[in-house]
Amino acid sequence: MRLGDLHGDFVEVKRMIPAWIIIVLGVFFLVLSPFLKSHLQKGIWKKLSTRAKVLVYLSLALGTFLTPYGFYVLTIENRPLNPLTGHLAQPEIDFQKPFVVNLGSNLLTQDINSLSQGINLRRFIDFGCDYPIQIKFKDGKLLVSALIMNQKGETVAMITDNQWTVSNDRRIASDRNYNDYAFEVINGDSQPVIQIIVQSGNKIFIGGLFYTPCGRVMANANGLFINPSDSQVQNNIQRIFKYPSDQYLGQMV
Repeated sequence: MRLGDLHGDFVEVKRMIPAWIIIVLGVFFLVLSPFLKSHLQKGIWKKLSTRAKVLVYLSLALGTFLTPYGFYVLTIENRPLNPLTGHLAQPEIDFQKPFVVNLGSNLLTQDINSLSQGINLRRFIDFGCDYPIQIKFKDGKLLVSALIMNQKGETVAMITDNQWTVSNDRRIASDRNYNDYAFEVINGDSQPVIQIIVQSGNKIFIGGLFYTPCGRVMANANGLFINPSDSQVQNNIQRIFKYPSDQYLGQMV
């Protein structure tokens, strides 16, 4: 088995543990195992129980695995995302029906004439600031635009009239996944910061963890949370795609 084959199984490990810690642990175990054995050679090694000997060999095995795997994770963390841009398509529009916008679990219905003026998402819940997403209907198309930033004010992703762009800095945008009608970006903590699904029947779903001058807002199927706590964010994470994207490109949960 190649180290690359382990990427899917250990993707959560590399998000939780920095690569340098894995490398340090690997080197530690590599040094520990011969150190233990050398200090136990003088007649003591033969007297050791099988369990003690297994611990020495286990240290050697862990060091042999963790050291190269740590360097592999380091290359994954620093590898730019590709492609960095894409386009949201849309199913056929029924001009006789209104549009239904799902912001998290909240629904807002607009007819096409009203939608041509754009949707003010503050109609869902007004928390004092505009949402970083705009939706409008123009030239027979549903157009989505967004500017998604993290808590440091760094741009994670941009959408301009359905054309999306993602930062190639994996510290900011850890991964992204998409298909013709859906798009998602996750940050370094595997939290979805933007989710869009354009559905048939004039429906669109918007979710994510948005940072604004008034604080952060989390939208998902469980609800719309204004300035959620860290535990609320962690307990309500709902990704719409499988990861890593290089193994599950386009595959939704």
